[in-house]
Amino acid sequence: MSEAHSQDAVDVLVIGAGTAGAAAARACARAGLSVACIDRGPTDRAGARWVNGVPAWCFDGGGLAAPVWPERRGGGGAFHMVAGWGPDRIQFPTAGHLEVDMRALVARLQAEARAAGARFFSDQPALAWTLGDSGATVQTPTTRWQARWVVDAAGLRGTQGLAHPAPAVPRTELCVAAQEVRNIVDPAAARAFLDHHGVGEHAALVFTGIAGGYSIVNVQVMLSGEAAQDGPVVNILTGSIPGLGHAPGPALLARFVAGHPWIGPRRFGGSRAIPLVPPLARLDHGPLVRLGDAGRQVFAAHGSGIGAQLVAAHDLAATLSGGGRPWDWNVAWQRRWGGLFCGSVVFARHSRRLDPPALGRLLRSGLLSASLSAQALAQKPVRPGPADMVGVLRALPQAPDLLAGLAPVLARMARLELHHRAYPATPARLARWARHRDRLTGDAPAA
Repeated sequence: MSEAHSQDAVDVLVIGAGTAGAAAARACARAGLSVACIDRGPTDRAGARWVNGVPAWCFDGGGLAAPVWPERRGGGGAFHMVAGWGPDRIQFPTAGHLEVDMRALVARLQAEARAAGARFFSDQPALAWTLGDSGATVQTPTTRWQARWVVDAAGLRGTQGLAHPAPAVPRTELCVAAQEVRNIVDPAAARAFLDHHGVGEHAALVFTGIAGGYSIVNVQVMLSGEAAQDGPVVNILTGSIPGLGHAPGPALLARFVAGHPWIGPRRFGGSRAIPLVPPLARLDHGPLVRLGDAGRQVFAAHGSGIGAQLVAAHDLAATLSGGGRPWDWNVAWQRRWGGLFCGSVVFARHSRRLDPPALGRLLRSGLLSASLSAQALAQKPVRPGPADMVGVLRALPQAPDLLAGLAPVLARMARLELHHRAYPATPARLARWARHRDRLTGDAPAA
């Protein structure tokens, strides 16, 4: 280990300068706390480098202005969920769903954090830790940091060397996703592609189940508008679970591009693994907080974590600046969001069993309605309305087996919401509570 050349003290030391870390640094600095943010690599290259879908309400919930061009690169068009390569599908509007360039979002978060007084340091991995009741000491190659609180926002693997490491995520619970923005070299052929599938430009055409039940190829063609002002482009998002024997997202993307000559060179994009497991039963350990992928705060039904990171960072800053403890934030987050996120894991695991024929039957049956799908895309609790219940009654004679498979899933999702509302007020009761939660999610055997 390198010797420390200086010492520094802050209220909050954030580890990781990507979306979760930059959001935490921004929120804490704007709340009046002194903040430093370190990253193992260059801070200006931290975080995702592609386009992600983010529910619009998460920006307001995170205390952020809604994105505009060039940060916002689409959204609001119709969403077409297709079974396999078709023809069965459902369609619903996505007015509150934004396509956001993560490079620009992270840059905005970092800039606003700096404006509020946060300091960022590149190439500063955390080499050693000491966690205590009154704070933490973190050693980097150049500095020994004294912090009241440490936010681990270092992604899926988190910060290594902690006394309380997060459990590893099995390969069978990792979605490997890829996203690229590519030029369109033959607009007429791209238009013909849209016409063939019966969709307009800017719509999301989402082929599902093409490499296992939990897999997608999501295609959005932009021939006009802001996103196409430098020439027409196509957004392609893919994902699957290679640990279950399927081709990973990057391979699915490459195959789709190879099969459609109207798609040209890549403008930007990238790939990463996404955890599809329940959030950690406890997101704090003394002065330590795990945020984002490090805390498994991912809406597993469609593998989204960006919105959750923005909201969680905002709420964490409010708790710490208001005199609360990390435990207080953990309790509030688990009671408000934990059941929803655990329920999304249960639904995601059920969806893995649906091959394209089964998914096609599900879409034709009416069990999975447009309104329920829109609620799930917005990362909100699924609340069936009267029209949805009518659809269930109509579907019962056509697909009793599908309803029989889905009913216990929905029941467990409801029980998880109730269970999380009763999250313990003290750590002493947590172990028993967590064991019951794991039985509900299927991560522990039934009693």
